[in-house]
Amino acid sequence: MKAPLLISLLFFCGLPGFGQTDIQVLGTERPETGQRIVWHNNAFYLLLQVQAEIGGENAVLLKLDSSGNMLWARAVGTPGRDLVNDLAPHQDGVLVLGRMVEPGNPNVIDDVFLHYFESDGTIGWSRYFGRTTGGDDEHADAVFTTESGNIVVVMHEAVGQDRPAYVTLLQDNGSPIWGTQLRHESLDWIFPAHGLEHDGRFWIAGAASLADGTEEAFWVTLNTAGQPLSWYSMTVTDNQPCSFRQIIPLEEGCLLVGTVGVDTPDLLLVWADENGNQVLTRRFHDPEGANLLAASGGYQRADGRVVVAANRFEASGGVEGTGLWLLIEEGGTLAECRRIGQGKEVILQLIPGPAGTIAATGSTFSVGSTAGDAAFLQWPENWWEAPENCLSLSGQLEPAAIAWNSRSGGAFTQPWLAEANHQMVDVPYFPDEKSPLCCPDKDTLYASICAGEAFEGFTTAGMHRYQIDSAGDCGLDRLLVLEVKDTAEVLGLEVEPSDCDQPNGEICVAAVGDSLQFSLSGGPFQAEPKFEALSPGVYTLVAELPNGCTARVDSVVVAADCPVYLPTAFSPNGDGRNDVLQLYTPLSGNAEVLIFQVFDRYGGLVYEAAGPLSAVQWDGRVNGQLVNPGVYTCVGLVQLPLKKVEITQAVTVTR
Repeated sequence: MKAPLLISLLFFCGLPGFGQTDIQVLGTERPETGQRIVWHNNAFYLLLQVQAEIGGENAVLLKLDSSGNMLWARAVGTPGRDLVNDLAPHQDGVLVLGRMVEPGNPNVIDDVFLHYFESDGTIGWSRYFGRTTGGDDEHADAVFTTESGNIVVVMHEAVGQDRPAYVTLLQDNGSPIWGTQLRHESLDWIFPAHGLEHDGRFWIAGAASLADGTEEAFWVTLNTAGQPLSWYSMTVTDNQPCSFRQIIPLEEGCLLVGTVGVDTPDLLLVWADENGNQVLTRRFHDPEGANLLAASGGYQRADGRVVVAANRFEASGGVEGTGLWLLIEEGGTLAECRRIGQGKEVILQLIPGPAGTIAATGSTFSVGSTAGDAAFLQWPENWWEAPENCLSLSGQLEPAAIAWNSRSGGAFTQPWLAEANHQMVDVPYFPDEKSPLCCPDKDTLYASICAGEAFEGFTTAGMHRYQIDSAGDCGLDRLLVLEVKDTAEVLGLEVEPSDCDQPNGEICVAAVGDSLQFSLSGGPFQAEPKFEALSPGVYTLVAELPNGCTARVDSVVVAADCPVYLPTAFSPNGDGRNDVLQLYTPLSGNAEVLIFQVFDRYGGLVYEAAGPLSAVQWDGRVNGQLVNPGVYTCVGLVQLPLKKVEITQAVTVTR
């Protein structure tokens, strides 16, 4: 058995989330590579290839929460080398696919293993595939789950002149349903790289070789019984080898991402319709002559554009590279390109993450080091809008002409299923810290706002990066993780005034929102959108959702609906009855007369006054003399609580 594996796994420090880093680093002084990543049931799973302390290699599976904090790590292996290939979500956990190199049996070169890991890191079951006769050498390629919950495993034969691919359908517990060899009448070997279910069929893509050694890219679609529905392959007319690494499902059909060329490889993109027919082909070249190699992963955004991952290597060679994130328009035009890292990072898989993010894994080489470390990245989905810094620089690719030959058909299958038995064991490991690769960013800010509000000028949910200072070659950035919560909306109010100063006014609220609570002028909250027994006054209404977001309406007026009376006649004769003309109201409080005027029949002003209602009285005199009997016109404006009352009335003066 191998010596204990010492894995230095980063315990993410600082604030939850991305803290002060852009690229989390996981590893020791021995080589580690992040091979695959999935987001499943609110957690990240990272599949690492790790070099053991003394010989051999192991498969390591990490589980991280949505903020990047490690929940657990598992390392498993055989006495030989165990190479990981693919990772797929399944039920509550994940499937890990790989191959065992010379796993202790002299009759076996390589066999394929498939582990199902539960969400707590325990192995639920394991399956092994391979033949023990004739020096057979089976290599793992891809694993994915079907819409019905079954599992598809894709492998290929790696030795001999005749090297078919193997496709096996398993039940959800790993028990085989059927297995088949995938062959082609014109090909010596078939090397799949990726597979998935889409548009009701299985898609498999990769590279294949003709008898003359020409390497071509292929994609095949199978029905759920494993029979070929379509086979397409293409070669570039100048006989440069080409291959596919990734299939990205689209709303209609799929996008196949690969590489073309040997001396200076370019990026190859092929769009296929839902039947597998080739409809569009694009080739992208690095203007500085660097090598471009496709990475795994990628996805179609809600706006129809596609995010693609690739890597850029200097033409001089070497393992250090720069990860590229590309944004491709629906018509195949390159919209955006960013170089990720400091020139020594490789992206092996990119996926959509939670809350408007993208995530990726790969490897990074420290300066002066020959042993790579695993890398974990999680950035905003709108990464091209973020300011450039030392880990994110605008890249540039240019379209290149491409001419190709393509052909279809010729694929066939034969039954094949070879299960094997092996023993995988847990391998000890000891977590430790590893320095992150970062620009000198400020700490991550976490904020929540209600819809319609803004924080630091941002109004949309997700991650936002903005520059707040400058520090050498690195922009001093701040990362904001913003949550935007639903808020209530008040559609309207219906207000009933009180009778004079009696507490019988009402306010009825029409509002939108689930489980709303209502409060009036700081009073207790209630579920009923109606307030009764209100005295005249000015109120503030608040409607609140359970998440704390509110809608507020200020200056809601409950008026006093109170009449103002003026006698139709009075007799200023000094008999002590009806000697003065005066306004009356049943309001118990004071009312204010803003203006009160009396005019004779010719329009002449005979009386004018203002003040408290009880003080405004006309005794029927002008300049100390009684006016003549007759009809006079009175005009007034009275201020009641929260309401003004206008008066225009004829009054008869008698003796």
